[in-house]
Amino acid sequence: MLRVLLTTGGIQALALLLLFARTKILAWFLGPEMFGAMAVIDKLVTTIAGTVALSLPLAAVRFLPPLWDGDREGFYSLLRRMASLLAMLVSLAVVVTLGVALSRPSLFGAGLLPYRGIIVVASLTLPVVAFGPFLQSAVAAHMQPTRSMLLVLAHACVVALAALIGAPFKGLAGFYAGYALFGSVFIVWALRRFTREHRNSRSRRRLALRLPPGVWKFCFTMLSLAFLTPYAALYVHYKVLTTFDATTAGLMQAAIGISIAVRFILGAGHAVVVTPSIYRAHTIAARMALADVYQSALFVLAGVSVPLLLLFPEFAVRTLYSGSFTSGASFVALFVAVELLGLFNLTYSTIILASDRLRFYLLQNLAAQLGMLLIAWLTIDRYGVVGAAIAAFAAQAMLLAGTLLHLRLVDGLRPRARVWALASYLTIFLVAAGLAGVALSGQGPLFVGARVALYIVMVAPLLLFLTPADRGDIGRLVGGWRGALDQDSRASA
Repeated sequence: MLRVLLTTGGIQALALLLLFARTKILAWFLGPEMFGAMAVIDKLVTTIAGTVALSLPLAAVRFLPPLWDGDREGFYSLLRRMASLLAMLVSLAVVVTLGVALSRPSLFGAGLLPYRGIIVVASLTLPVVAFGPFLQSAVAAHMQPTRSMLLVLAHACVVALAALIGAPFKGLAGFYAGYALFGSVFIVWALRRFTREHRNSRSRRRLALRLPPGVWKFCFTMLSLAFLTPYAALYVHYKVLTTFDATTAGLMQAAIGISIAVRFILGAGHAVVVTPSIYRAHTIAARMALADVYQSALFVLAGVSVPLLLLFPEFAVRTLYSGSFTSGASFVALFVAVELLGLFNLTYSTIILASDRLRFYLLQNLAAQLGMLLIAWLTIDRYGVVGAAIAAFAAQAMLLAGTLLHLRLVDGLRPRARVWALASYLTIFLVAAGLAGVALSGQGPLFVGARVALYIVMVAPLLLFLTPADRGDIGRLVGGWRGALDQDSRASA
């Protein structure tokens, strides 16, 4: 498992370098104010795309993996019908969003009125935003984790190219226009490439939008959550924008950008390896065992990589953005904690979904998102960006506690002792690193040396948690990644 996570994480790291380039270019040409506006517009587009997509990306990774094992014809039939439905819904969303942006932009909120022209262009990116996760889920369900990550890498190339060409000429509107153009070409190419060997399949003659009742039930059950989750994030960003200003929103986004980088790399193996594996397991005990193996590997990787960001947050922000964003470095540890807690919860919540406990999953997520909205409403006015981080952390804590309590009470299952030991040590480790990163923020050799020494002292005990299999995985990975694509090809055969 550790080898798989390192392999997918390595590809994700390459994609992250391209996204770093995109962020650096946009930060350079836009500055904190327009970068803050972009953060809110991105959340608006994500909210619309997530709502109209009907959770089809999640449904793909839920229903396609079992078909791949025993019904290849059914796999491609369901995939095509899902893609057709998504294309129809997203096309309708583009038309409606364009109409609102051109005729009634005030519906998006008074705070976004100065950016209504940019919203018009950003609405054209809806197909890319909706189809990107769907394609990644479909390829992962195809049991090709490395190829799924290569799609992520290709998408990162598209984003970087859009920033490189569009931002220098037309700023934020130019970036969105480039992303819409290059991204649409990429999506069409990826869809055609993925299904090319089955173009003569008999499934092509079936009704394109006819989905099995179980898929429709899943999609409509998750619809409220598909809307509320991105809306809660949009509300937090929008409230910071309107309560303070776009510059403050930009500084917050700089801290969030660092935390997203953590999720981007450490969570690489989840969608393409762990989720399909958990859905293929036949018992909840087997799913819990897989989750424990994954969590242990994830904790070790987090313990080695994340503290460096927390100890040197100002360096990370300056490198990824620019010197004008360094005021946001003090918030990095808070938002990294939010993303880590979300990653840790994601594995166990996948067990809930794989066991078809949709009602519990839906209710606890709705409660968490509503709690996030309430806490944000109460705290942002007084505490600013810190209040936004508190609201997001509270939501993730509610989800993790509820999921683990449910598994314990209903199934008598709980994480193994090794997982708890790693989690406890990692919590202490990361809190200390975050506090030290703020307290020792000086740039002199003494401050830098103190932080490096603290990192070494804290990371060394993690070696005690490595199993012989983990050490073997690391040794084989250091020797090279050769054969990863061959394994994917054999898995799909």
